[in-house]
Amino acid sequence: MNKIHAALSPAGETGVMHQAMARAHGGFGKTVAAILYGHEYTGFYTGGRFFLSMENADFVTQLSSLGPYLDVAADASPPEAALLVKQALETGGPSLLILDNVTDAGQWAEILATNLVPRGHCRLLITTRREGIRQVTDIPIGRLSKEEAREVFKRFCQMPNQPGAVLRAPPDDATADAITEWLVGLAVAVAAVAARMKQLPDVAWEDYWIKLKGLRVDQLPDVREDVRLELGIDGKELKEYRQTLRVIDDAFDALPPPERRAVEYAALLPEDRVPAVWLETLLQTDRQRTEGPLRLTLPREADDPVPPAQRVLKHLGVLDILLPKAEGGKLLSLHRLWRQRINERAPERAEDRLLLLAAIAACANGRYEVIIGRDAQGKNRGVDNPAVVTDASLRWELTPLEAVCRMLWQMERFGDAAKLGQWLASPLGQLGRFGEAAACLSPIDNNVAAVETALGALELASCYSNLATILRDLGDLPGARTRMEQAIDIKLKHFDPDHPTLATSYSNLALILQVLEDLPGARTRMERAIAIWEKHFDPDHPTLATSYSNLALILQVLEDLPGARTRMERAIAIQ
Repeated sequence: MNKIHAALSPAGETGVMHQAMARAHGGFGKTVAAILYGHEYTGFYTGGRFFLSMENADFVTQLSSLGPYLDVAADASPPEAALLVKQALETGGPSLLILDNVTDAGQWAEILATNLVPRGHCRLLITTRREGIRQVTDIPIGRLSKEEAREVFKRFCQMPNQPGAVLRAPPDDATADAITEWLVGLAVAVAAVAARMKQLPDVAWEDYWIKLKGLRVDQLPDVREDVRLELGIDGKELKEYRQTLRVIDDAFDALPPPERRAVEYAALLPEDRVPAVWLETLLQTDRQRTEGPLRLTLPREADDPVPPAQRVLKHLGVLDILLPKAEGGKLLSLHRLWRQRINERAPERAEDRLLLLAAIAACANGRYEVIIGRDAQGKNRGVDNPAVVTDASLRWELTPLEAVCRMLWQMERFGDAAKLGQWLASPLGQLGRFGEAAACLSPIDNNVAAVETALGALELASCYSNLATILRDLGDLPGARTRMEQAIDIKLKHFDPDHPTLATSYSNLALILQVLEDLPGARTRMERAIAIWEKHFDPDHPTLATSYSNLALILQVLEDLPGARTRMERAIAIQ
């Protein structure tokens, strides 16, 4: 209110327009700030304080509606009455005219074009969601800070008009801050919780906080009539369009298409772990599409060095919708209530969300090239030697990738999930993150047919083989044995019995059986692997050296020491 009053110059020169603009998306409190400013400065505005709702309204008609308060003849036509109102506001004592919810710069230009905007002694206070309304002092209204929200809770706990008297104790700072953070500082939602708790003096704040976390946006307390009465001004009920549910819906629908698309993608990505580089990639990919429902126009302003996708994300940050969360801004956080509400509306856009999900899956799998990396010669490094193992600047991305993989499994995108899990499990395993690596592949057990249909039998076998290796590292040796045997069974149906890929599986199974102390079984599988490799490799190939060495260790435990000696000497000769 102080900023608003400072912007509205106290001077009242004839012909000068004194104006300010309170700007924010719905629910942050711009309208309330404007109304409370009028209440706070009642004594200053001796010429009256007036409020006009401009959303989908004609300015001339609205202005003429003030005629009865300014002695304008009742039979005057709307244009005549509007002109007389303008003159009365300009020439009387200092007055305040609030134009609530001016939709955009175009509507403001139309209002100015009527030449009926009061000047002189009248101060003009505009509220709007939109930027770009020029020649008006812009006063952005954002999220409540934790300190401000504590004060809101405290005020609602006091007896009205009885200083010092309280209805109930306010929440402790920790509980108040937790509620504020959960509601992301959205003023209308914070006030609604405070009003509801005023009505429930016997309910502990901590108990209500637990309940609050389970509520949908359409279940927040401001959907209740008694709460809306508490939140209203001058005994009037809070208008429906100012409730949390509506303000989020309206604000989302009012976003330009590129920003709306970015928010939709962010709502599908892991909570508080939305990689900015993914959103940029997704928007750029949609921009490059030549057809289809995901095709997107990303206009580029002349002489603007910032790429269009980055500019979209930057502006969503200005609007307090998508903010930096971690990793120096690489990970973003979508306004929690926005995320929740957009996902609540998912059934309305089921087909569109499937397309968005497919785009996210493609983007996540496309990160293979970055995470795995290429060597100095441009050759793919392979999953056994990913760049992420040595480059911490890439490692942060593994966590959201693993979360997306789990999400794809849960949403029954089995092929996309298995494909992502295939390459992602290896770098996670190399970094010792075995539990996460297993989570990427273990759902295969319950979705074998779907994965085989999506990726083919050989990829299914590869998935089982990789899962077996991860389970071995986790110490689940029986599970590892089962998965490796499943991989071998699948490969035997599609490959020649002497195919090198079977040799690899036999060798891996032998190592698992060795740890399980099934030494005869381990010996048989390792000898089978060697027999296959001897048919395909030069006698001095390094792979054979490794296999001879592994077989020697098995024979040693079986107390076939001459056989162990022979194999180890052969390995040494090759090496």
